[in-house]
Amino acid sequence: MTIVAASSQWNGSFFEGTRTLSTETTETIRTAPYTFASRFEGAPGAIPEELLVTGHAGCYNHALANIARKNGVAVQSIHTTAQLTMGTDDQGSDGHGYSVEGIHLIVAADLPGHHRREEVPADRR
Repeated sequence: MTIVAASSQWNGSFFEGTRTLSTETTETIRTAPYTFASRFEGAPGAIPEELLVTGHAGCYNHALANIARKNGVAVQSIHTTAQLTMGTDDQGSDGHGYSVEGIHLIVAADLPGHHRREEVPADRR
């Protein structure tokens, strides 16, 4: 079993504080700064949810490549874009919380010898 690790340091209040994100298993990300403003208002800095969707897209690509391999299908390339929708709810102590509403995957694959294009309807995503 493989275990990967990451950490986050938080200093200060919810709105004014500063935080960092770091990967621990590899040196991919070292103390990337983020704030409330970078996360929710478009200010410079990291967005933790980007790491979630980056991992989601990467794992999805690898899983599709494995499915293709098991079915004898050659893969030229697979490109997945993962889009995370952030929302709000009323679960926070101040009556205002933040939530992940969903993750939408957009996948394009070049599979030599296969020319099928399929759009997945919204109700099946």
